[in-house]
Amino acid sequence: MVAPRRSARRRGHAVVRRRRDRPHPENGAPGDARRRAHSSDGGSTPMTRTQADPELDFYGSVVSELKQPLTTISGNAQLAKQLMRTDPDRASVALDQVVAQIGRMKMLLGELRDRARDTEHEEALFKT
Repeated sequence: MVAPRRSARRRGHAVVRRRRDRPHPENGAPGDARRRAHSSDGGSTPMTRTQADPELDFYGSVVSELKQPLTTISGNAQLAKQLMRTDPDRASVALDQVVAQIGRMKMLLGELRDRARDTEHEEALFKT
């Protein structure tokens, strides 16, 4: 029987944290003009990330959605490789999960492709 995985903190590995000497972009870093807009009273107010650059927000979401299944696939493939000789039943379950996550990634990529096509068609319609 394989022991359950422990978190990085329990294994003694360093936990990655944001450096405190750099301002966080969501807090309106000085000089970051993309995240600021002029308000009606003439002052400057910080914009949210979505308001500043919706395309950047979209790509960030896509990357996040595609990265999650890849992480699962990688972990399950490594687990299956370790269990092939000792516990073939658990290895089979891990490989089934790999196949399921690959299907999820194909679906996400298909949806992304379809949205890109829809956007192209909309842009072509509004150009005329």
